Amino acid sequence: MSGKITQDIPYALIPRWVIQALGLDLSALAVYCALAAYASSLRQAFPGIRRLAADMGCSSKTVRLALNRLETAGAIVVTHGGPHRTNSYFLPFEVQGVIERLANVKAVDKSVDKPASAW
Repeated sequence: MSGKITQDIPYALIPRWVIQALGLDLSALAVYCALAAYASSLRQAFPGIRRLAADMGCSSKTVRLALNRLETAGAIVVTHGGPHRTNSYFLPFEVQGVIERLANVKAVDKSVDKPASAW
């Protein structure tokens, strides 16, 4: 990879369950966001640890610790690339399912005066 963020869409989708349900600290959430920015439409990303650290303005150690927390929490699946190779990160997330849920939330929002909590 050339070091540039490349993706099929110009933004990153972050599932609400990653933000709210896993109890992750801010560095883990920031690394998840950085991975999501690199992820393809298939939710796979291949940035190196040094690239992530440079993007976030932190140390490689901070990124490694955050990646371990994300993997332990089930927010990412890591396939280790071996010596001198980048890892592959899969961010489990169904885009179609989210679109359907958002449509349901909007329908509920129109019929009820209070915010929907379909998440």
